[in-house]
Amino acid sequence: MKNKLLLSSLLIGTAFAAGCKPSVESSVMPSPAMAMQQVDKAQAATTEAAKDIQDYAYAQKSQFVAGMRAQLSGLNRAVQELSTKVENSSEAIKLEARPKIVALRVQAEQLKMQLDAAQNASETSWNGAKAETQKIYGAMKDGFAQARQWLAEKIVP
Repeated sequence: MKNKLLLSSLLIGTAFAAGCKPSVESSVMPSPAMAMQQVDKAQAATTEAAKDIQDYAYAQKSQFVAGMRAQLSGLNRAVQELSTKVENSSEAIKLEARPKIVALRVQAEQLKMQLDAAQNASETSWNGAKAETQKIYGAMKDGFAQARQWLAEKIVP
């Protein structure tokens, strides 16, 4: 038992001492060629990682489009509710609000067409299609919020 303890202590001490010694390689400055190789390896790894991320995003295309279609459906319902409120209000409000409602419906149609394009996007065109879809959705959402705010100010509950 005592021998095992002594032997294990000796092995641990040797391993610790060997691990603490500076290696010859780390004390020598790398050559420019070695540095360039390391940079090239890092760039290749970064490119591969970026490609993996892009593949993942493209792989999620159907989920993204389905989620955006659900968002569009919700906005269309909200626009319809807004339209109903407008139709139940005074003529002056109707005249002023109808162009806003029409603009929202045009944006909804643009978003629908963009979602169709995004659904059919290739891997190379996916990022652009996704960005354009998000841009159109954001514009429609902002337009709806402004129209709803405008109507809330015009119609006192």
